[in-house]
Amino acid sequence: MATIHFRFYGPIRNVLKKDTLEYGVSPGQPLRDILLEIGVPQDRLVYTMVLVDDRKTDVAYIPSDGDRIDVFQPVGGGKR
Repeated sequence: MATIHFRFYGPIRNVLKKDTLEYGVSPGQPLRDILLEIGVPQDRLVYTMVLVDDRKTDVAYIPSDGDRIDVFQPVGGGKR
């Protein structure tokens, strides 16, 4: 089992009610499944931005032991 380290920002942080999380994952488990498992609603994954060790990736990424994963959801709104 690998341990990954999450940091959450913006609306995702508000949904999960936490800033950070250390989480054990099974080998080969995609980040998308992990995010759903920890409580990120599926409809929020559409606009989620992910950095792994400061490099942009997406929710299809397969985490490795010790990865530092930053999870953002862009904030915006209003009419054009």
